[in-house]
Amino acid sequence: MGTISPCGSIDATLRETIQTEVLDRFITGIKKDGIAYRGMLFPGLMLTKDGLKVLEFNCRWGDPETQVLVRRLKSDLLPVLEATVDGKLDSITPEWDNDAAICLILASGGYPGSYEKGKAINAAETLEFDEVIDPVETRLRIVTALECYQNKNQSSSNSRFIDSW
Repeated sequence: MGTISPCGSIDATLRETIQTEVLDRFITGIKKDGIAYRGMLFPGLMLTKDGLKVLEFNCRWGDPETQVLVRRLKSDLLPVLEATVDGKLDSITPEWDNDAAICLILASGGYPGSYEKGKAINAAETLEFDEVIDPVETRLRIVTALECYQNKNQSSSNSRFIDSW
């Protein structure tokens, strides 16, 4: 599982559908309920043969949805966070990197249900940080997440244990 940003399969028509059918409806709903939401919100969407489906709205900073966006943020994050808290996001214009970012999660067997723990993590041994991979010359960074050390070996202590971008 993982995320890609920007999503190349979203054309202008689909972007407008997402805006009107998902985002605008969400904003209308929380305003109607008197909720003053301040923060990052990521709508998990799926395109099906029956049309656009909303899977979830996600706001946690540890998730791949957030990680892939923050990786592309060229602006300093602190002013964005401060403007969010102060309710003044309309006063800033964050700058974004045009390069694509990918966050790929390797999950332990059984995820999202009961999953295996203590599995050895060996994927990071084959790549160095910021190594350039030929022939596509893509920068790849491996970040081990949710890990623990047992007998000086990396092993999974949670269901999702490798993030790459």
